[in-house]
Amino acid sequence: MRILHMDDHSGWRTLVQELLSDHDVTSVGNAIEGLQRVEDIKPDLVIVDSEMPGMSGVQVIAALVARGYPPRHILMLSALLCTATQAQATALGATFLVKDEA
Repeated sequence: MRILHMDDHSGWRTLVQELLSDHDVTSVGNAIEGLQRVEDIKPDLVIVDSEMPGMSGVQVIAALVARGYPPRHILMLSALLCTATQAQATALGATFLVKDEA
């Protein structure tokens, strides 16, 4: 499985890569780079942090959906349970998970 993980925290990028080491995981530190890499990687799953410099996770999800990427293949991870962010992500069709629960 090809996975693209976007998170500005290097510790979370490392952890996700270790947990999903049986898969082909590409981790990037910001949303702009992640959106650029989607076309090259053609990931089966995109994992998005809820808050990143320059672009929120909800904005990333909206951009992916606008490009035709299936929202059921998008997982948003958040350090905090923000019901507004969760509602926006799930309204776009993504799955939302608090990092403490991950």
